[in-house]
Amino acid sequence: MRKLLPFLILILQCSAGLSLGAPYWIEPGVYMKYVTYQTKPVNATSPGFGDATLILLYNYSGKLFEIGAFGNSTVTFTISFMP
Repeated sequence: MRKLLPFLILILQCSAGLSLGAPYWIEPGVYMKYVTYQTKPVNATSPGFGDATLILLYNYSGKLFEIGAFGNSTVTFTISFMP
């Protein structure tokens, strides 16, 4: 019975709907806003996004995009579709 206990716990967690990967409040129309503020001067000689206040990695169909912003930045994620 002791060897089956972890397996039974795993089955219980998977069937309880708690491990679906989305919080209960995720639904169409909900949005999250991420705001960054610049607190130091931007170093123009730093390579890439070295002094960026916002770095966003976005994966779209296996293609990875890196988006960077300098200064005060606001990004809003709106949920428009739930499968």
